[in-house]
Amino acid sequence: MAIASFPSSERVLWEGHPSWADHAVLFLFMGAASLRAALAVRSEEWVTAGLYLLAISFFIAIAAFFHYAAFYRISTERIRITSGLGAGKVREIPLGQIRSVTVRREVLNQWFNLGALVITPREDRVEPAVLKGIPDPERLKQQLDWLAGLREPARNA
Repeated sequence: MAIASFPSSERVLWEGHPSWADHAVLFLFMGAASLRAALAVRSEEWVTAGLYLLAISFFIAIAAFFHYAAFYRISTERIRITSGLGAGKVREIPLGQIRSVTVRREVLNQWFNLGALVITPREDRVEPAVLKGIPDPERLKQQLDWLAGLREPARNA
C-alpha cells in the first residue's frame, strides 16, 4: 500500500497498522485449536486434525486482514486513515475539525496497553472515526487534545 507523505512542515506523532495484539481473542482461539489439533494427531484422528489446522489458517487470515486493512498516520496537522486493501479509501480529518477524542478499551487490550481512539468531528453529519489497536492511547489522546485546541497545555508550577 503506497502511503502518501505529509508536507515537511508536519511532524508525524504516530503511524502504523492496528497492533497484532488487538486481535488477542483470535489468537486465543488459535491456541485452543492448536491444542485440539495436537490431541487429534496423537490419537491419529487425521480428519479432525486437518479441520483444526484449517480453522487455525482461517483465524490467521482474519487477523492478517484486520491488521493490514487499516493504516493510521497522525501528525501535528491531521489524522489520515487509509482503510481497505490495495489503493484503499483515505479519510483525512484536520485537527482543527475535531470536537472530541475519547479512548475506548476492551478487557484484553488493557493488558497490552492498547485501545481505540474515537475521533468525533465538529460537523454533526460526519461520522466519528475509530482508530483501533493503538498503543498507549491515553498519551496520544492528550497530544491530540492539545493540538486540536481541546485543552490547554500543562503548565509547570
